[in-house]
Amino acid sequence: MVWIHDVSTNFPQKVTACQDIKLLPYLIVDKGSKPMISVKVKGEDKVMAPEEVSSMVLTKMKETAENYLGKDTALTGKS
Repeated sequence: MVWIHDVSTNFPQKVTACQDIKLLPYLIVDKGSKPMISVKVKGEDKVMAPEEVSSMVLTKMKETAENYLGKDTALTGKS
């Protein structure tokens, strides 16, 4: 069994979420006490919820898989 403490001691420096935010190519903004993602699209600022971004990523992944396989894929959650 590997303990989290053992894993974390292998890293020379501690990195916090606040430090990571500085590296992101988008901004995290507070909108009504909820974190939102602010990006510039075609010169226009757009603010989106994380759920919207996840949906867009999954849709693109589905399209890519369908193009690769040459058929429609069903995302039903059943195995």
